Amino acid sequence: MNHMKNRVNPPSPLLRKALQLIQANLLEAARHTLSQMVGNTTPHGPAEDVLSDMFAAALSKRLTDEASAGINLYLKQYEHAQIDLFNLAAQHLPFVGQPGIVANSYLAQFIAGQEEVTLLEIGIGTGRQVLDLLQLLEQRNALPRSLTIFAIEPMADVLEAAKGTIANACKRLGVELSFHAIPRFIEQLSTEEMKALTTYNGRLCVNAAFSLHHIHGSRADILRSIHALNPSVIVLCEPNSDHYEPDLVKRFENAWAHFGAVFAFIDQLQLSHAETVSLKMFFYREIEDIIGNQEASRYERHEPVGTWVNRLQAAGFRTHTSREALRDITAHALITPNLYEHYVGFDYQAETLVAVICAVPR
Repeated sequence: MNHMKNRVNPPSPLLRKALQLIQANLLEAARHTLSQMVGNTTPHGPAEDVLSDMFAAALSKRLTDEASAGINLYLKQYEHAQIDLFNLAAQHLPFVGQPGIVANSYLAQFIAGQEEVTLLEIGIGTGRQVLDLLQLLEQRNALPRSLTIFAIEPMADVLEAAKGTIANACKRLGVELSFHAIPRFIEQLSTEEMKALTTYNGRLCVNAAFSLHHIHGSRADILRSIHALNPSVIVLCEPNSDHYEPDLVKRFENAWAHFGAVFAFIDQLQLSHAETVSLKMFFYREIEDIIGNQEASRYERHEPVGTWVNRLQAAGFRTHTSREALRDITAHALITPNLYEHYVGFDYQAETLVAVICAVPR
């Protein structure tokens, strides 16, 4: 569980009352309470006011869309695809962008010296991290002769865009590319399709950046299936908070602590109004999913870093850490990357917001 409750003030009595009413199934009373809160602030207001408004809007989704109308006014004004907002977050928030640098540094350690390499990219997105990896390998004079990519990404248009940009980069670098697009979630792959991934060329490296917390079903089974592919390394980037928790009140508290710290951090940056709003809207969509959606339809199911470490170990991996992985990190006044026993943590006010876990088969 995340222990950052002392980083922001507790939720207001009105918000707690609404939460308790929902738990008691007194939905009309909860609806009335929430209607008094939503839309009372703006997305560039103080972090805790924005947080309170967004949590109220997210809770209201469990009851009706009407109560969240206030927040939707500025949500529509800054409407962007979530993947675009993620890339904006990676640009401005070191705990979003820099974990990819550490992950690539780990991957590069296992790719260096290999003529043929296969990447299993779980949640490749627009391919931004793969492009950065290719640039890093070029800088280290460690590019492979050929690269095979199995790219898992449920958004077909995003997947197609990633294929094009990576193909252009490989052509420029003289790397022979074989790109296999898989427009689905990894848990949707059949046993036969997972086994087909064993037909890779050269060393297999697995990268899962901010993606495994989306898995519905058994995450342990997925990691065991990946272990059966005999990869040289698997690297995970994951937020460090318990939003897998089924109890709404506990999950609410965890989310309040985690996103409260995130919003407080954003408010300390010298960003434009539009950038501040866009970043908070990116996280609002996560908040809305975490506490606004019913259990069966929730998508953002983050877990504590220790849970991921234990699950990897149970699947047949052991963690691998290296201070070398931090060498390309640019210092930031507010975020500190720390090398722990099993992972690299990107820490804000002594608490890990995001972790990078590197593991190899035992």
